[in-house]
Amino acid sequence: LVSAQQSQLKQGISSEMPPGLIQKHDFPQQFPGQSQTPVVSKNFKSTDVVDIIDIGTSANAFGYGYAGGQRSLVCANDELGIVTNFHRMGGELDPGGSSGDLGFDVSTDWGITWNTMGECYVNQNYGYYWPEMARFPQHGIFSPPGNVNPDSAYIVFFAPILDYTNAWDAWGGYAYGCSPIGNPSDTTKNLISTNTDDGFYQYIPDGFIVTSTGDFWAIDYNINFVDYPDVGKWLQQLLISHGTWNEAEKDFNLEQFLLPCPTYDTTMVPVCSRVEFSKDGQYGYIVTLTDNGNVGISAGQSLYPILWRTDDYGETWVGPIEVALAGENGITGVQNFLSVDEVEELYEGPIPEPEEIPFTTAFDFDLTVDYLGNPNIAVV
Repeated sequence: LVSAQQSQLKQGISSEMPPGLIQKHDFPQQFPGQSQTPVVSKNFKSTDVVDIIDIGTSANAFGYGYAGGQRSLVCANDELGIVTNFHRMGGELDPGGSSGDLGFDVSTDWGITWNTMGECYVNQNYGYYWPEMARFPQHGIFSPPGNVNPDSAYIVFFAPILDYTNAWDAWGGYAYGCSPIGNPSDTTKNLISTNTDDGFYQYIPDGFIVTSTGDFWAIDYNINFVDYPDVGKWLQQLLISHGTWNEAEKDFNLEQFLLPCPTYDTTMVPVCSRVEFSKDGQYGYIVTLTDNGNVGISAGQSLYPILWRTDDYGETWVGPIEVALAGENGITGVQNFLSVDEVEELYEGPIPEPEEIPFTTAFDFDLTVDYLGNPNIAVV
């Protein structure tokens, strides 16, 4: 569009760059035996609508997310009255505990009372080597068909571990398993390392969901951190980990596959990914925020949602499907978000038309699927 190409932003307009991938040295490393006492302010503002409830502790705040904090850490099952908070262990309530262990706090009366620090994953160390240390955990709740007892529902967890199989100094492994809410010690523990022979390079999963059908889905970015000369190469693929409930074993079977996810900038990993399913588990969406070059006005300069869709419980996926925010096929509500006066504050002349402005998303979003099986995305 000629006028869009000629329009220039005024000097001094602030901007933000997408966050990069976190590296091991970006956060404090902590090992078994180290615990910390958190500094907590007791000067909470008095209010009638918010209650501050002390539940669990963790030895490392980074367990609560990175690059925007997109983690599945608080979940609920309204039918059974379950509310859960998942986190790394350690801290004041876990003396001598490890930040590489995992646990949960749970309420079975919709958040009124809580049982805290239910440890469900313990990493094993091998001298000076800690390949099972968990980081950035995610979780969900699975209630088997016919279950009416909150204690018999399961916490399902998934986390990257530091087993060094996809980076010389940190990542590469996953840990996953489940634990009955009423008995955290009755837990399962499964470990899987990066499999370079299959082209699967595990790192830090982003989106995660547990569905009502007893499936879990984790979304990661397939990045080769071990093979020279391609160390750090984004392979233009999403790595999907799919767990299915095994009733006989009371655990999950895991399969993995890749989804092509080409990006305009072949070095730029999507900034955020989510996965969600409808309540019955039939309709599902994987969504990333990136730029694959197929929205002309945005190519090389702005982000937008890209979707993959299933209508058969995850058996097959269709995509990528671009959601154009800008341009002639853009979303009218986005294009009309700025008033004429606001556009004039941003641009030197000539002032672009609404459909000529290359709107972008920010770097974090949320996703849900409504009763019609349609995706609903909330994003700045």
